[in-house]
Amino acid sequence: SLHYWYERTGETAVEHTIYAAPVLKEWGEGRGNGIDGEPALCGEISWQSASRYGEAWEVPGGFGESDVGDPVAEHYLEPLDDQGNPRQYRAEWTSDELAALVQSWISDPSSNHGLKFASPESGDMNDNAANYAIGSYNFVSRNDGSVWARPALIINTGGGGGVNVYVGDTNGDGGLNIADAISLLGYLFAGGAEPGCLKAADTNDDGGVNIADAISILGYLFSGASLTAPDGSPLTAATHPGCAGYAQGDVSDLGCNSPCTP
Repeated sequence: SLHYWYERTGETAVEHTIYAAPVLKEWGEGRGNGIDGEPALCGEISWQSASRYGEAWEVPGGFGESDVGDPVAEHYLEPLDDQGNPRQYRAEWTSDELAALVQSWISDPSSNHGLKFASPESGDMNDNAANYAIGSYNFVSRNDGSVWARPALIINTGGGGGVNVYVGDTNGDGGLNIADAISLLGYLFAGGAEPGCLKAADTNDDGGVNIADAISILGYLFSGASLTAPDGSPLTAATHPGCAGYAQGDVSDLGCNSPCTP
C-alpha cells in the first residue's frame, strides 16, 4: 500500500478523486522550490520534456500513451474534516493493480519511474483536455522534516503480523508520552489534526476515539493503568511492545492510514 500525507490549501478546494498512474519514461527531478518551481535546468523535468534538452514528452505535460499508463490506484480527497476544518490526512492507496506494478518494479528496477498524480474528472490520465477539480492540495514530500509524514510504500509479503500499530502514539512521533494525550485532546476539541493511525488512538479498544482514550493515556503514564491493544490484551508499562503487528481484523474498525515502523 502507498501512503501519502496531504492537506487542503485554498478555500476553493472541493471533493474529488485523485488518480495515481505509472510514469513510463525516465525523467529528471527538478531542484526548484515554490508553488510553480523555477525554470528547468538541463536534465530537469519540464512541461515539454521528461528532461530538458533530453527526451520530450509524447504529449506536453506527460499525457501521451508512452508517457503515462493507466491508473493503478485512486483516492477520494475531502477538503474538510468532521469538525469543518481544512483536512490533514494520511491517505492509503491499495489495489491489485498497484501491487502488480510494485512487483514489476521489484523484478525490473529500471522500469520504476514513479507515479503521476492527477485528478481528471474522466479518470483518463491521457486526456490532456479533461476537466480538473477546482482547488489545490499539498502532498508532503520525501524531504519533509517530519519523517512519519513522508510518502511510504509498505509491502506486505504475507509473513508479518498484519498492521503495525503503536497503541497510544497518537501524534505518530514514535513514542508514548503526555504529548500524545495533548494531541488527542486537540483533535477532539480544538480542531487539531486527525491521528495518522486512528486505531493507535483507540487506547481502550472500544472501537471509538474519544476523551476516554486520552484519560487512558494519562492513567497509563501517571497511575500505572493499562492500555488495551487491538487484540484485546492489556498493555502495561512493562508489557507494552511499542510498535507491533496486529491482525487486520483487529484494526479495521477504525483503520490505520499511517502504520508505525518497528
